[in-house]
Amino acid sequence: MGKRIKFKPTGKSWGPDDGFDWSLYEDGYDGGTSLRRNTKVKTHGNDIVYSHEPYAQELYDLMEDYFSGRKTQATPKDSKSGVVYNVQNISALSDHEVVIDSDNGMSAVVDLNKEAQFVKHVGFNRAADFTNALKDDKFREELVASNLLAKVIDSNRVSIWEGYKSRIEKEFMEDLLRKDGPKYAYLGKVVSANPGGYTVDIMGLNCFMPASLASNGPISDPESLVGTELKCCVVNYASLTKNFVVSHKKYIETTLPARIREELYVGKPVFVKVTGVSKNGLFCAIKDSEGKWMFSSLMHRTTMSNCFEEMFDEGQFVAGDEFRAYVHKLNWGDGDSCRIVIGDNEPVETEKEELVKE
Repeated sequence: MGKRIKFKPTGKSWGPDDGFDWSLYEDGYDGGTSLRRNTKVKTHGNDIVYSHEPYAQELYDLMEDYFSGRKTQATPKDSKSGVVYNVQNISALSDHEVVIDSDNGMSAVVDLNKEAQFVKHVGFNRAADFTNALKDDKFREELVASNLLAKVIDSNRVSIWEGYKSRIEKEFMEDLLRKDGPKYAYLGKVVSANPGGYTVDIMGLNCFMPASLASNGPISDPESLVGTELKCCVVNYASLTKNFVVSHKKYIETTLPARIREELYVGKPVFVKVTGVSKNGLFCAIKDSEGKWMFSSLMHRTTMSNCFEEMFDEGQFVAGDEFRAYVHKLNWGDGDSCRIVIGDNEPVETEKEELVKE
């Protein structure tokens, strides 16, 4: 049955040699009550800790959490930096702290003062407002059901915001790796403009949008996009800067065929802006139903009136000029590509009827 354990400890000996160092305690603790208090352990109320083991503070914190109703468990040894867990429950601990329970048995306290972006993302200006909302069972259940994640970061600190970002990054990467191209478009807000393009906030994630991908035509004033909302597709990942690259132009190209069919027809009057000039015509952008310069078109000299053509030959048109025109042709090609031809006069009825049949 193994070695017999002595009934009463005497000095450093306690039955079998179990490696326990009783010399840390006064008189070796031979059954009396003269223990030495560990003043280095921070306690609450009238609690006193006599343990001098390296884990004394950690063990006390766990016990205090349990008996105070928080039942916080120790972080598992495999909770390494970068690991992401599903959050199964979240509850308020104070006006700026929450306790989260994960699917791997880990519980942790999260300081919302370090999670300002998450608090703002879920619709609150202050941490106290968020913790107060957690008292509502329905709100808490819906929050957890939204695939709430937590990520272990530096010094084993757990972050809900970093967990949320990990979910969005995973979703972006999956969409990016689709063989048949991006499936989703995301509504983003242009935060700032820089020499190479724009910083776009999509669901709290800062992405980069090159200037060439911000529109399907030239942008005369880059700062005019700052503060606006654009639908974008994820088109690349810059490993050097660890940023996803997004494109509003890709969204336009993907949805353009359906929008052309919905909004344009031969003979429709449109408002256009010159984006380029060639020796035989004008490249123009057509304003859509939302007032945005959405559709690219061409006005060839063959669709110009005599007066308009004379002005064109005299070089009176430059990029940025705006005027009223009409859709003359919708030439559909392979892969849903469409070449839109416009003119300054309304097309004749016979041409209109013929072109509609194409």
